[in-house]
Order: sequence, then structure tokens, then C-alpha cells
Amino acid sequence: MMSDDRRREDAVVLLTTAPNEPEALMWAATLREAGIAAMLKPGGPGAGAWASSATFSHEIFVHERDFDRAKELVRALLQGGGAVTRPAARRANPPRVRPTVRTR
Repeated sequence: MMSDDRRREDAVVLLTTAPNEPEALMWAATLREAGIAAMLKPGGPGAGAWASSATFSHEIFVHERDFDRAKELVRALLQGGGAVTRPAARRANPPRVRPTVRTR
């Protein structure tokens, strides 16, 4: 039987929420390269709603024992210490794209 201290040490806790799946995958890869197990949970309505959850936020979970180190790694990524950067602010009214019709 596992002791209470060991069980608490193995608990899975929420580290942070990434704005989308590509960033979550990059952050998780950085954590895994550092020897930290990272689990992702997509947000939004789920994959069945629009066939993909790539544009929805993703929660990143780690073991409690790795939380402090993982937090520092993600913080370094967000501050320009790695390949991942803070996402640009979204425009309230994005420009509309009109289809181009080509004639010969």
C-alpha cells in the first residue's frame, strides 16, 4: 500500500493553460525533454464539435513533485528563453478575406 506522502507526491496537478494545441504540444515537449511527464487536456466542446480541438485552449498537467520545475520552464519559454513565445493579441474584428476569382 502506498503511503500518504508518496500518493501526494504522485498527484497530478494543473500547471497552466496553453492558448491552443500547437503551443500546448511545444510546451509539453519542452517539459518532457527535461524529464517531466506532461499530460494535455483539450478545452472547448471537444473534437466532435468541429472535428478538431487545435484552436481551443489546452490544460497542461504535471506530477505535483515536478510542479515547481515545470512552472519555471514554462515561464522561461514565455519570457523568450525558448522557442515558444507569448501569443499575439487577437483583433476584435479580424479583416475579411474575399475570394479571388481568376478568369482566363
